[in-house]
Amino acid sequence: MTIPRQFLIQMARDRELSPEQEEVFLGRFADGKEYDELAADLNAKSTGGLLKRMGQVYKKFQVKGATRGKENRLRIFLEEKFEEWRQQNHSKLSWAIADPMNRVTSVPSLLSTDFDNQARPEWPGGQVNINSPFYIERPPIELQCFQEIAYPGALIHIKAPRQMGKTSLTARILDYAQRKLEFQCAHLSLQMAEQEQFESLDKFLQWFCVSIGLALDRSPQKFADYQNDLLGSKANCTAYFEKYILNNLSTPFVLGLDEVDRIFHHKEIAIDFLGLLRTWHEAGKRETIWKNFRLVVAHSTEVDIHEIQLDINQSPFNVGLPIELPEFTQAQVTELVRRYDLPWDNPEIQQLFALVGGHPYLVRVALYYIVRKDLTLGNIVKNAASDNGIYSSHLRHYLRILQQKSEWYQAMKQVVNSESPVSLKPQAATKLSGIGLVKFDNGEVTPRCELYRQYFQIQPDKIE
Repeated sequence: MTIPRQFLIQMARDRELSPEQEEVFLGRFADGKEYDELAADLNAKSTGGLLKRMGQVYKKFQVKGATRGKENRLRIFLEEKFEEWRQQNHSKLSWAIADPMNRVTSVPSLLSTDFDNQARPEWPGGQVNINSPFYIERPPIELQCFQEIAYPGALIHIKAPRQMGKTSLTARILDYAQRKLEFQCAHLSLQMAEQEQFESLDKFLQWFCVSIGLALDRSPQKFADYQNDLLGSKANCTAYFEKYILNNLSTPFVLGLDEVDRIFHHKEIAIDFLGLLRTWHEAGKRETIWKNFRLVVAHSTEVDIHEIQLDINQSPFNVGLPIELPEFTQAQVTELVRRYDLPWDNPEIQQLFALVGGHPYLVRVALYYIVRKDLTLGNIVKNAASDNGIYSSHLRHYLRILQQKSEWYQAMKQVVNSESPVSLKPQAATKLSGIGLVKFDNGEVTPRCELYRQYFQIQPDKIE
């Protein structure tokens, strides 16, 4: 359900959110922006401060329970409140909402007949809701994951550039494990950890253990019972999992770890933590209690895992079932168009596919604006690469990354200015591919889609 921005503004003010809390609240629930995008827009030093603000928002709305599910519970609450209000006021429409400029907008302008009758797609940022009709499967990936998670000691490793659907797939694996297999599950994003949690392995593993305990409604105080000064952090963490988590469950336990690439920026912690996950996976081959531990690890390929220099025998990324999410095929884009109930023929679908390829997020953003009748396909194509186009935030994110290193920037300029595939130095090619800006073609690279070609063609030849 799409909730009008004005309604969300009124909800924010009813709950007396501070201006700082309101801008994060609206950024997530009205604009559908990811925390890294909000951090850039608000000139925040890190996403940690924004997550803390969102935690304060949850308190104002009295959202309780496991941290991982709070955003979804708040979203459901807001949708229910809006639907309740809409039904109560649909006939008289006497209520009014103040907009950000302190003008008064009457309800008829928010709840027109067109608004009521049109399709209501979700904003395509973050996880696609479990029951959403707009989730497109990419066979045989979902079936492979569902089969794998049933095996004792299973480990599934999902990787792809950002906004390709890693979180949505992880959520569906956990949902299947919980509903169909009746397993216990917890879904934890490393984006929820504040910067201070990465100061040491001790702090990080304490946050990790307590967060999972809370997801399973366990007391956070119990973590202290498994701390032994004579043992290291990894041994204490293992004891906590084995004796307090797994030993007290009657069914297998599936842990979904999302945004794992965040730890890649903290090399020493990453080496120890990822090695610990590998150790637990190996324990599942010989110890009964660890057979009940199943793991789903998802990370973005924006940061090259090889930069950590992780020992191949200590990595969780070269065991289990590897899943590298592909783009949608044109047939899958056609199916998504059908679900949005757009009366398109092949020419329109081919025009969108020519612009953004099968990139799930880019396709869904375009369809979202078209279904809402905010823009036409022609408008989107014409302004796609401009600073006021619908993809501007997405494109600026990649520009900021490439501006960190001249070699990457120049390599991308070389690719977009060539009419044929380009041969790049391996490091630059790997980086651009990991980010998601290029694709390989017989060892050479081309832009992943026309949108990226157009955008980087109009950027200056050198970093300013």
